[in-house]
Amino acid sequence: MKHRIQSDSQLVVVGVVIGFWKLDGHIKIKPLTSNHHRFDIGNIVIIENRKFKITSSIKNKNNLVYVKFAGVSTRSDVEGFYRKNIYIGIEQIDELPDGTFYYFQLIGIEVWTHKEVLLGNIVEILKSSANDVFVVQNESGNETLIPAVKETILDVDVKSNKMLVKYI
Repeated sequence: MKHRIQSDSQLVVVGVVIGFWKLDGHIKIKPLTSNHHRFDIGNIVIIENRKFKITSSIKNKNNLVYVKFAGVSTRSDVEGFYRKNIYIGIEQIDELPDGTFYYFQLIGIEVWTHKEVLLGNIVEILKSSANDVFVVQNESGNETLIPAVKETILDVDVKSNKMLVKYI
């Protein structure tokens, strides 16, 4: 499964609108977050630079969420949101344990080998059942796949935009 997580300096993508439910303005969301409470009632999300307060939230067995916003009463109020990203302010993200990072923190980071060779930048993160895999692309467009395991990832410094990997 591929995930391209985008962010700017103030917003983080947490979901995407994939459809609608009922005629009263509920939207169907595919979450792009592991926080199961991100779409709870009372939370604030942003779609197309507009803030919305969640007034109804229903999770289903397929890991989808149906939500309704304050001030929304019909399906036509939300039809323009189809396939739009849902954001939160960066100040709303949960703090992670040391050595753990959000995807948006890693997309774009430079990847260097332990022999001081620049491999490129992370452009995508692939999820698999065993571990994530970083897709690293160099300036020529060539890609290298790096498994996200502790034996391979030697250091990550988000502030200096650098990851150090053991690469053979």
